[in-house]
Amino acid sequence: MRTSWGRVAWAVAGLLLCTGLPLPALADTQLLDSWAWTYGGAMSDLGASVRETGDGGFIVAGSTSSFGRGDFDVYLLRVGPTGILLWEQHLGTPADEFGADVRETGDGGFIVTGWSWSPANSTDVYLIRTDEAGKMLWERTYGGPGSDYGHAVLPLEDRGYAIAGSTASFGPSVDMYLIRTGEDGTRLWEKAFGGQGDDAGFSLISMDDSGFVIAGSTGSFGSSSDVFLVRTAPDGAELWEQHYGGQGIQEGRSVARAEDGGFLIAGGTDPALAGLWDAYLVRIDSQGRLQWEQAIGGSGSEYGTAVAMTDGDGYYLAGRTSSTGPSTDVSLVRGSSLGNPLWERTFGGARYDAASALQRTSDRGVVIAGTTDSFGRGDEVYLIRLVPPSGSLVVTSTPAGASLSLDGIPRGVTPVFLENVSAGPHRVLLLHPGYEDYHADTRVEPGAAPTVVDAMLVAIPGTPPVTVTPTPAPVPLIGHLFPARLPEGSAQGETGSFFFFWPAHLSHLLSFF
Repeated sequence: MRTSWGRVAWAVAGLLLCTGLPLPALADTQLLDSWAWTYGGAMSDLGASVRETGDGGFIVAGSTSSFGRGDFDVYLLRVGPTGILLWEQHLGTPADEFGADVRETGDGGFIVTGWSWSPANSTDVYLIRTDEAGKMLWERTYGGPGSDYGHAVLPLEDRGYAIAGSTASFGPSVDMYLIRTGEDGTRLWEKAFGGQGDDAGFSLISMDDSGFVIAGSTGSFGSSSDVFLVRTAPDGAELWEQHYGGQGIQEGRSVARAEDGGFLIAGGTDPALAGLWDAYLVRIDSQGRLQWEQAIGGSGSEYGTAVAMTDGDGYYLAGRTSSTGPSTDVSLVRGSSLGNPLWERTFGGARYDAASALQRTSDRGVVIAGTTDSFGRGDEVYLIRLVPPSGSLVVTSTPAGASLSLDGIPRGVTPVFLENVSAGPHRVLLLHPGYEDYHADTRVEPGAAPTVVDAMLVAIPGTPPVTVTPTPAPVPLIGHLFPARLPEGSAQGETGSFFFFWPAHLSHLLSFF
């Protein structure tokens, strides 16, 4: 009897899933370059924040002196999944406005925070609400007689917003600042945190209990400067605060929440006060207790401006480095759950390039936003997209006709053949009328050989099963699995890169530090 290799491969993959034996592990490979773009005009254009949007594209916020009514305006850019510019908006007044963070709202619009400055009015926290095309719906300012800055914003479940930043309006020094607004931007309450020194908040997380975690820096506790973390109740009342660091300067610029409920904070450290920085990471548990800290650096100067968690509580760290060449470059570090660097990539050209924001994308890649002086006509917004290696996935069921969701996203009716699936772990859910829901964890390996999930669905007793006829595929499934075995002439399916270190000539923009 002649053996069918298709049936053997199918049976082995199904056996591994059914018995719970581990599928072959995917090595921790580097992400692959997808694209890099610059945006802006003839003057200075700075990238500060990037978020993936619901359609797979990206929204970017920063500042521009190339367009607008003042010397600087908030710069808002919407780009497609491949980086193509869809639209750009410059938002502000005849005074100067700077964009620091952007988020998509539930109706497809956007909320942007930053600060507004004029010689007459000092500096205020600035909040802009736009529609889906980036056109301003309303704007608000917050603060007092001193200098106040917004660095991070969150849309909340009640359609209001939370803003984290710094304020010099409510005491003898600069404090960490938290503002809570209503849906129309009306200020509901504000809180200041810190001591006698200067304290600031740069990153903000909303917690499961509707409270907040704010990460930043403090000059009120510890050495000359420490990483600062504050946990609050939903009304902004402080629950606890912690500071981390040793000799010299340690600063926190970005916080991410880990799978175990703890936090990872990224920033920089200069322990000798010599102007030679290293990127700095602090890992803590859910109560703020230190688990480990890690400095990452080379012969030059490094700084970590944004951090994102990976599967298994590893991390991606974006920032800047001057250790790998004659100029400053964008850096991306992949690290383990214990803080150890696994690999590093750098991006840029012959002049100054630095990252200010990082987000892990839905395909397990990353997008990095920052500023480049190496390409274009001067300082321009710099956007880098990296993707994981990909493979293919086959999902079948007995009976056929089950609705497939992959990682929570509907992907058709079984049998299903999916190409360009990101390598790594995935969660399969099959739903079929009259049958129990089927759940499976699988792992897609890069390369041409597909990963196979073959599900035997279990009928619900007493429920007559419903037969669903799947839509015929243009190419037979076996042809996707083993295209070399197709009869001659048959059709075949295709298989398939803050404390922001600004340039010296822009350092006046962050003089409030």
